[in-house]
Amino acid sequence: MRIKRKIYLIDPSFQIKFSLYICVIIFISSLIYPLMLHDFLTWIYENILKTSPNFANTLKSKKDALLIFLGLTQLGYTFLIFIISIFFSHKLAGPIYKMKKILKNVRNNEGDQIVYLRKGDYFTDLASEINETLNTFTNHETTKYSNISEISSLLDEIGPSISDEYREKYDEISKKINELQGH
Repeated sequence: MRIKRKIYLIDPSFQIKFSLYICVIIFISSLIYPLMLHDFLTWIYENILKTSPNFANTLKSKKDALLIFLGLTQLGYTFLIFIISIFFSHKLAGPIYKMKKILKNVRNNEGDQIVYLRKGDYFTDLASEINETLNTFTNHETTKYSNISEISSLLDEIGPSISDEYREKYDEISKKINELQGH
């Protein structure tokens, strides 16, 4: 069964913060090229200004236009990276959200208690571990309830033969066992 992605901001706080961190890192690291180009073109402009002022002014206007173009291109790429980061972080936030939801269901003893992830999601190994752990807990609980039922049956068998001296302790034990069984 294929589960389609409909909502891409599952955990908006995490996803937007994650995407902004990625964008800031890429934006800052990509400033090196325009800054080096600016310094180089400024050096050329200053050297040509001494010999050919008209050509230097033409070069300055081209330099400014080029730097504006590079700045706008960089902003465009940063926006594109932000959008891609939202999609990428969806594959992180979705599984985490699903696992938190399953753990809450287990705690409240309601709803689905198996982690199902979409194809391409991250943390499939963690989801498998959670599923195996929950399965182990379920098996242990089943064994415990089975043992408690057996103890209860044995107590019911010996109940009539309990002397008055031990009746109070017997009743207390029976009460605790009934509580464990959910009666």
